[in-house]
Amino acid sequence: MKQISRVFLLILVVTATSRGQTFPAGHSSSTRWLIDTQIGTASGLGYRLPYIDFGFGVERPIGSRFEVQWRVAWSPTPKEATGDGKSLLLRATAIYWTRRLGFTANVRNSWLWTSQFDKHDVRYAPGVVTRFHWLDSGQRLYVDYLIPTGGYNQKNGIESSRLTGPEITWEAQISDYVRVTAHYGIYHYLTQGNPLCDGSLPGPVTCPRTGGWTGTATTGLRVTWPKSDARSAW
Repeated sequence: MKQISRVFLLILVVTATSRGQTFPAGHSSSTRWLIDTQIGTASGLGYRLPYIDFGFGVERPIGSRFEVQWRVAWSPTPKEATGDGKSLLLRATAIYWTRRLGFTANVRNSWLWTSQFDKHDVRYAPGVVTRFHWLDSGQRLYVDYLIPTGGYNQKNGIESSRLTGPEITWEAQISDYVRVTAHYGIYHYLTQGNPLCDGSLPGPVTCPRTGGWTGTATTGLRVTWPKSDARSAW
């Protein structure tokens, strides 16, 4: 819970210190608060169908070039292997804009609790984003690449899946208070192996880990406040 407290404290600090900045015409200069939900499939990551989460987010432009975003999401979706479980995701994103094209960097802290094991991961994903107008709607398209992280956890005996691959997220402001989203990910992963001989621990590698490919797909709704122009790519 200390991590959650730090995230909310950071949100308040940035919101307060960024007042009085100047912003390019046509884009909002105010903090945007969001409540959202997603539904879809993450069965390739071991979750039962359907995958559902509920989130809270904040977006804040800083000056004319920068934007920061935070999202906290809670999912009651159980893991297939244990038949139970719940998870929490904290995600922070920074964007540097060159008008319609932006460069992004995000970090994700995730926690999973089940009756048989607990798991914590930290992952990083650089990427790009573009904002545009189509069908009288302001829209954004994010393309990220998830970097593999993690190793062998001696406390619970679990090896990191070293998840890596491209992600695409589309978001459109369909009314003054509502956005729709779609998210797709294609990932390469490593299966659980024997840490004594697969390279997770010091020593010769005689039984290397195997891997495979999987994917996720979700769609969602986001309620935004304050009111936004549906034609704005915010």
